[in-house]
Amino acid sequence: MIGYAEALLGSMLPERDPLAEQVAALVSGITDDPGLRRVDQLSAFSGMTARTLQRLFADYVGVSPKWVMRRARLHEAAERADSGEPVDWTSLASDLGYADQAHLTRDFTVTIGVPPSRYAAAQLPGSPTGMPGCPNAVELRTDAQSTSVTMESPVPSCE
Repeated sequence: MIGYAEALLGSMLPERDPLAEQVAALVSGITDDPGLRRVDQLSAFSGMTARTLQRLFADYVGVSPKWVMRRARLHEAAERADSGEPVDWTSLASDLGYADQAHLTRDFTVTIGVPPSRYAAAQLPGSPTGMPGCPNAVELRTDAQSTSVTMESPVPSCE
């Protein structure tokens, strides 16, 4: 009976979508390579035009490649703030490709809900983001087996 059910369900699986796999690989590339900061760099890396990337991301991820890159940078900033070590925000802004610290602070505050210095100061044991009652910060994941890209929502403003 189990074998029959597995065979039936297995026959109903959709065919693998090579474009979905390619987009999942691009999202992984963005999250794994901090040097990919701009869409033109991703375009050179992938061999696709910027417009093709925009269409693929809109169709398969639901957001633009720029949005994914921005969230990956903010995720990196949140991870460094979570490290418990003092953070040189000016150096971090430069490392992440921001023009200056003010741009990082503005992006971080809009997305995470609190300024980065307050976020870093709120380190509490057992709270993954350091903000009590707040869910995890931005998370970008790919699931190669199902070729889906999961982008968890940014943290809402935490009171």
